[in-house]
Amino acid sequence: MRVNVYQVISEADKNNTKFRDFNHATSYGEIDPSIYKCVFRGAVKAEDLEGVYEAFNLFNEGYIGTYQGHSLSISDVVELEEDVVSERGEKTLKGCYFCDSVGFKNITFDASKCVQMDGLRALMLLPGEKPIVTYVNDSLEYWQRAVGRPGEDSLMEITYPFDDTAVVVGNEEAKLIGMEGNRRFGESIYAGPLYIINDNGRGGFYNLRDSQIEKYSKMFEQPEEITEEEVQKDCGFRIFGFNM
Repeated sequence: MRVNVYQVISEADKNNTKFRDFNHATSYGEIDPSIYKCVFRGAVKAEDLEGVYEAFNLFNEGYIGTYQGHSLSISDVVELEEDVVSERGEKTLKGCYFCDSVGFKNITFDASKCVQMDGLRALMLLPGEKPIVTYVNDSLEYWQRAVGRPGEDSLMEITYPFDDTAVVVGNEEAKLIGMEGNRRFGESIYAGPLYIINDNGRGGFYNLRDSQIEKYSKMFEQPEEITEEEVQKDCGFRIFGFNM
């Protein structure tokens, strides 16, 4: 499921609502989005809100490593970008949910008033998902985390399949470690999480422009079905443009 996660900024929390339950938080009025910061934009392998809570506490393989917050806790807000139905047939409507001492409370919450994530704006492509605009802290450590599995440092790979300054950042060993097929770029198959961002030509990155977000969101709008067999067939070494 596609989710955004927001957490209270300690310095802005005049009423001491961080890590406090719903009754305490609402004793001062409605939940104030301006004291929250977005710490995650992406997709989680979960079928309900309890599954989201588990993913951000057990730090399993349920989410991609762009998370910038503490383990999901009381007072955090989870935004579902679409309705979800669990295997038990229970439906949770899209919207914002306050993490209470027990369960979640559906709330009115204008997420546009929250502080944005840290880092550079990129377009994230995940297997089976439509493109997601997210942010990644611009350091080797965070990029390695972004393309790997939770808790694992991965080798980062940069490729240049476009005709502008945009590049693709991925996991160099994605196919070797069995990551799921993601998108096709020409005759090549890319696996694992991918990020489209601009190369500044000096060994660093900068934000994708609005026009590029629109361009590449359209280009990769539809997730592709790529079998494990196709991924393995495309697995090899590329040296000076020749397949080995």
